[in-house]
Parts: sequence; structure tokens; C-alpha cells
Amino acid sequence: MDQLLLVILIIIFLLAGVVSTVLLIFPSLAFMFIVSFIYALIDHFQHLSALELGILAAIAASGEVLDYILGFLGAKISGARFKSLLWGALGMIVGLILYPPFGGLAGLFLGIVISEIIIFKKGFKSLKAGFGGVLGSIAGLIIKIILFFLFLVLFLIFIL
Repeated sequence: MDQLLLVILIIIFLLAGVVSTVLLIFPSLAFMFIVSFIYALIDHFQHLSALELGILAAIAASGEVLDYILGFLGAKISGARFKSLLWGALGMIVGLILYPPFGGLAGLFLGIVISEIIIFKKGFKSLKAGFGGVLGSIAGLIIKIILFFLFLVLFLIFIL
């Protein structure tokens, strides 16, 4: 019975990762990995081996990395310059602090667009680069949600 209660409690915490993914509050897959690791420690690695934790860690790390890289890759493909990407990164951070959960996307967009306009004086091209960054970030979010479900299913397979 104690094992069942522990599994239910851990699954509740893992589902908090979904909310975090959608609301962009904190690195959700990293949080899910930490919860899984705590479960393994509490369970003395009886139901979750180090190899299985390594697989979950790889999923979590790849999801977090892809989430950030795809936004900048989308902007770069759409014509943003390196300086604009830096301003976009700063805008994303400021946006997440000031207007969670969607301030990150708005900050990324505004950082890229304003930088492109000020530095390179190209209005339409700056909008294209900004939208490319937002579309890349949305693609990263979609991939992250897919990886969330993969993580959750594998976790359940591993512990059962």
C-alpha cells in the first residue's frame, strides 16, 4: 500500500509538469526528472534503475534544450542577426519576469523586432524575424509537450 501511495503522489507531482509546460512557469521536464530522482531515492532504486533514470534525464535535457534553441533557430532562419538574437534572449527573460506565463514569447518577439529596427532599419524584415522566433518557440513547446508524455509513459513503464 505504501508503494501505491508513493506512486500516486509522484504522479501528481509529475502532472504539475504539464501545467508548467503550458504556462511556461519553470523548466517542467527538469522538474519532472527531479521528482523521478526523488522517487528513486525514496524507493531505494527498487523500481527505477540508474539506467532508466539516465533515459529520463536524456529526455528531460533534450526537451529543455530544444525548447530554447528552436525559438532562436526560428528567428535566425527568418533573418534575425546575432545581435537581435541576444536582445531577443534578454526580452524573453524580462518578459518571463514581468508577465508570466506568456511574457517570454512577447519579450522574445519585441527584443528581436526592436533590435532589428534600431540596428538594421528594416521594418518588414524585423517583423518576419520576430514571428520566426515566436513560431520556433511554439514548435519547441509542442516538442516539449510530446516529450512530457513520453517521459510520463516511460516513467510508468519503468516503475510498474
